[in-house]
Amino acid sequence: MGELNLDFGDGVQTTSVSEATPSTSAPDITGSTAKPGDADITNKDNNTVSDPASQQVDNNDNKNGNDTDSSTGGLEAGTIIEFEGKSYTVAENGDIVDDKGEVFKAAADVQAWLDENEQTDDNTLDGATVEDIISSVGVDVLDENGNKIEFTNDKEGLKAYIHAVADLKSEETRQATLNKFYQDNPVVKQFVDYITVNGGSPVGFGDIPDRSGITVDKDNEIQQEQIIRAAAAEFGNKGVTDAYIKYLKDSGALYDEAVNQLNALQEHDEDVRDNIERNAEVARQAEADAVNEYWNKVNDVINSREIAGYKIPESFTKEVNGQKLTFTPDDFFDYLYKAKEVDANGNKVTGYQRDLNKLSDEEYLNKELLDAWLMFTGGTYKDLVDMAIKEREVHKLIVKSKQQRNSRVIRVNKPSDKGNVSDIMFE
Repeated sequence: MGELNLDFGDGVQTTSVSEATPSTSAPDITGSTAKPGDADITNKDNNTVSDPASQQVDNNDNKNGNDTDSSTGGLEAGTIIEFEGKSYTVAENGDIVDDKGEVFKAAADVQAWLDENEQTDDNTLDGATVEDIISSVGVDVLDENGNKIEFTNDKEGLKAYIHAVADLKSEETRQATLNKFYQDNPVVKQFVDYITVNGGSPVGFGDIPDRSGITVDKDNEIQQEQIIRAAAAEFGNKGVTDAYIKYLKDSGALYDEAVNQLNALQEHDEDVRDNIERNAEVARQAEADAVNEYWNKVNDVINSREIAGYKIPESFTKEVNGQKLTFTPDDFFDYLYKAKEVDANGNKVTGYQRDLNKLSDEEYLNKELLDAWLMFTGGTYKDLVDMAIKEREVHKLIVKSKQQRNSRVIRVNKPSDKGNVSDIMFE
């Protein structure tokens, strides 16, 4: 092998070092478990998180004088540049080339060219800020607690705001359409309110009278008498007798009394409907409060970073569509709570509902049976984890036991006559 002479500049000491194959690994002082060559990890927002070990190698290259030529503007190979309606790409050598591969700007001239022109990032907004747009639109998006949601001042923030407003307007349109339908079909609204108050049961709804369209016929004494008697039965007025009806007829007051009693009946009917509607609103609000309380509890459990004795990591990675994505407990809450997916029937569902729908019949059956078994045995998922750990320890013990038996030999010498304990030797 050749030798390298290293002069430390003091004019005295020169050290000879034999060339050797460089080490393929080095102590990782960053605490990272990543290894050089591992694929980069992408977080849930599709932002690449560079592999720490690869980054360490890049830094070493920079220290060795391999910095990117500043004349190229520090642009990475593959960067797309839009200029005067045309697209250009940064080549490996730093040149900016067109779609035919012809050089538009040489690497040495890139920085000067960039300085001469205005640069914008794909994710930045031109001119107006997101706050300006929100102010112009006049729609504030609120969270479940009524607090105003803040949006980042870039294209992603604007996109998120537009989607939130679209969802909000869609809900307002849906509600307005429903209200118009109820106005045109009041009996439907009454039916919905009734079953809401009565736990979803329609029994008895047909017994609620609706006398709002009845008018008293001045020439129909039979109708007038029936109205008066119906009111007496409904209000429990025992004073309305045959003698009283005869008195009204003889005095010419039958019509006026029938009008008064019909008005009382119609007011009573309206009070009944109003009472059902109020109770329905109370029931809906109670249900909404219960749902909100449930999700607050879910959020509190997730924020505690522990579920039934199982510790939740601050972040983890999993592969989605060929990409390694980084997720946090907040993403887990959104997965359970936010209905951002659309199923095959056009209904909005959560990520958890979407994945449940993807389960095969066998997978869903096993999931249900596992839950039922835990309830039947009084166990929890933590017990399953503990059982798996114990099973793994048993396997380790079995392997260890085999190793011990192999390392110890028992030699038995058969006695020629009577046995002697000294003939059994252990090694």
